[in-house]
Amino acid sequence: MDESLSPPEPVSVGRALASRPDASHHPTPGDATRAGVVQLVSSGARVLIMLGTGMLLARLLTPTDFGLYAMVSTVTALVESVRGFGLNQALVHQRDWDEMRMREVWRSLVLASAVMALLVAASSVPLSIAYGEPRLIPITLAVSIGVFCIGLPAVWEARLVRGLRFAPIARADLGALATSVAIALLLAFRGAGYWALVAQYVSYLATRALFLRVGSGPVAGTTIAAASAAAADRHVASSVRALFAYGRHVTFAQVITFAGRITDRVVIGIYAGPSILGLYDSASRWSQIAFEQVMSPLHGVILSTLNRARRTDAPLGAAVTRVLLPPMSVVVPLLGFLALETDIVVRTLLGDQWDAAVPFLRVLCGAAAGTAVIKLARIVYLVTGATKRQVRFAMLHMVSLVVAVLVGARFGPMGVAWAVFIANGCLAPLAVWNSTADSPVRAANLWRAVTRPAAAVGCAAFLLAAATAPLAIDAGVGALVLRAATFGGLYALAWLLLPGGRTAARQLVAIARDVRGRRR
Repeated sequence: MDESLSPPEPVSVGRALASRPDASHHPTPGDATRAGVVQLVSSGARVLIMLGTGMLLARLLTPTDFGLYAMVSTVTALVESVRGFGLNQALVHQRDWDEMRMREVWRSLVLASAVMALLVAASSVPLSIAYGEPRLIPITLAVSIGVFCIGLPAVWEARLVRGLRFAPIARADLGALATSVAIALLLAFRGAGYWALVAQYVSYLATRALFLRVGSGPVAGTTIAAASAAAADRHVASSVRALFAYGRHVTFAQVITFAGRITDRVVIGIYAGPSILGLYDSASRWSQIAFEQVMSPLHGVILSTLNRARRTDAPLGAAVTRVLLPPMSVVVPLLGFLALETDIVVRTLLGDQWDAAVPFLRVLCGAAAGTAVIKLARIVYLVTGATKRQVRFAMLHMVSLVVAVLVGARFGPMGVAWAVFIANGCLAPLAVWNSTADSPVRAANLWRAVTRPAAAVGCAAFLLAAATAPLAIDAGVGALVLRAATFGGLYALAWLLLPGGRTAARQLVAIARDVRGRRR
């Protein structure tokens, strides 16, 4: 591990500033399992809400509405890549927790968030000129309000993650989602157009920050004199700088990665306009929904569990496989089914006006598979502390995507989609190798988490295609549910029949029994 990037142990500065033990050292593996279940259940609820909302908004709004919002989201996506300025990972990675130091960190976050919001607001005019769309000025100014709220919950969320208290995080996510969805649908029904999407974005970030603050619990009280001493003490200041140093590398890598990932949207928006961009951006978001809605809620659980294995000298490579296999066994089949049944999915969930998004979605599902592997490699970087190595790969990733997109743009929007697919597919194996080099985690540990689900998806897709090829199946909720159920059954059967399937299944059953027993 790159020890130079690990925050140092907190230094005692008197009774008022003494570090107190962190509760995250006490949770058991069963607590981690329950936390994962909480996050998966929350994720399932989120998916259902988002599917329902997506279906309604796709019928109430036009591709142009989505395209205008996507033009601004190229900026907000870049800002979101620095969510918490890397401190979420740094605070989980450190060994001890000091509330006085956290107060200083939070003050710094407020200032940094305000600066980011002002920068986004200032970009409104250049963005409007670049895309030739004057409507982007008020949209960008409104979105900057939400940008201010992005980094604020970092300390509160880290406190919950370290203690494996994921129920408050799940409540915050669902509460914020429900609130923002209600606002967006109300505005969409009233004919607000793209403003419904803007309101959804801003209200989600604001309410999530509020819920996380309430859910994190009271902060240990301190006197004014103690707080002043903490701010002035050079040891505390040095410790805070170390946290930002760790977070700086993480943030830099995220910014570089997202800069590459939004290049396709920028190019299509400039040369093809908001309508085509709306189709492409919607296809891109749907292609990523499987990984984001399963892995994103579990990200804190995974990092907390693997960091505990690292601190206790448990075999880290085996822990990586054990922790990543269950969620990837859900992500991979969802992505595979979406790629296989793109026509039915789009026409049933979005409506006929989105038919032109079908070829985009099918290609971008393949690109999303490569992205998923790259994101798994990112987890290894964070756990092992090799954030400088992550930055170097992120730069390669960005350059590769930019070059590929610029070449693909010569062949139109579909050429851009194919360029993203090829670039991510080629970089995925390199990402695994780079993240595991000189590490206790081996490349095989990462690949084992995806090879079984991928092989099972291949078998299920072949059998489903062979069985239904002679049939003419119309789009509709019933047809979609029937094919999804058939595909799921074939996938589960193939998953079990592959070598080692029964052993892996027994491990999952043991986890389920452990969760059920601990709930009693």
